[in-house]
Amino acid sequence: MIALGGLVDITTGRDLSLSVVYVAGVAFMAWIGSFRVGLLGGVAAAAAVLGDGIVNSVGTATAVSNAVTAFALLVATAAIVDRLRKALIRETNQARYDPLTGLPNRRACEERGALELARLERLGGSLSVAFLDFDGLKQVNDNRGHAAGDAALVHLATSSQKLLRPTDLLARIGGDEFVLLLPHTDYDEATAVIRRIQARLAEADGGEPASVTVGLVTWRSPPPSVEQLFVEADALMYNAKRHRDTGDHLESQVIG
Repeated sequence: MIALGGLVDITTGRDLSLSVVYVAGVAFMAWIGSFRVGLLGGVAAAAAVLGDGIVNSVGTATAVSNAVTAFALLVATAAIVDRLRKALIRETNQARYDPLTGLPNRRACEERGALELARLERLGGSLSVAFLDFDGLKQVNDNRGHAAGDAALVHLATSSQKLLRPTDLLARIGGDEFVLLLPHTDYDEATAVIRRIQARLAEADGGEPASVTVGLVTWRSPPPSVEQLFVEADALMYNAKRHRDTGDHLESQVIG
């Protein structure tokens, strides 16, 4: 765009001003790239303005002055667009990630769930979904303060993520509730992952072990909706909570 604008500018002389083309070109480069990329576009556009001035005999001093002015304007354009792009990325991330743990939030989890459901429908295989409830968070908050509770949540998130694959997703969807998506993972594999997480959290960390109650569903055929993908695991988790004092902290099921 900038090169074509420069060619037209030089060819038509003073009959046509293509300043808006240069601004649009630099803005586009800064938006899809970065400020430095936009800056390169500004250099190219300023060179085109300088070439136009020299070719069309407006005088060397005037040509240089026009090129410098154009360059300053385009640098400002690149800087503004780059800031807007970074602000948009920051706002998008804040809307998709939990600020305390850095994990994806409910919205991001549901979007990923829809993607994995579509993949399950298309390719088959299995998809395991687990709901995890952090046992005793209220007691930690009441006895040691919310700062300690926040630290415990961060510990749960970081400790669990170390045991997961890059393709797995652990999301925080509520105060003490988490969702774990395990693509291409059958029941035995998913159960082993949950057991490893429970064992890791049970290890004392600064004298404060933790535990989670889990509802796990392995889907071998696609559920009718994304909501159903999560509802079954959520129900199993609450069932496990009702019996965790007398039984295992894991309720699981295979569907399909």
